[in-house]
Amino acid sequence: MSLHCAKKGNKIDALKKHNKVSFTVIAEDRVLPERTSTCYRSVIVFGRARLAGTPEEKRQALQLLVEKYSPQRMAECERIIEKKMDNVQVIVLDIEHLSGKEAIELTKEKSRYNFSRL
Repeated sequence: MSLHCAKKGNKIDALKKHNKVSFTVIAEDRVLPERTSTCYRSVIVFGRARLAGTPEEKRQALQLLVEKYSPQRMAECERIIEKKMDNVQVIVLDIEHLSGKEAIELTKEKSRYNFSRL
């Protein structure tokens, strides 16, 4: 898992002092006002962050971002990646542990469907 950022700033300074990190993704979050609650699905990742070690590791991480968000522009983005490589930093998150949570309503909703045929 990786992310990109400026080469200088708070994230880089903090990472140099301590590399233990967590990262949360909320896949779904519906407010249930009648219950003063939410219907959610999330995951939290724990690990160690580091700066990409080689230009190739950095390039590969940036290519994966392009493939995810702009696959139709790969050729154009390859040129942009090469042009901007020296001005961007890639932080790699080496995952040590992850944990997920899901609201009971979503769990029950899934159990109504038979996914065994998929």
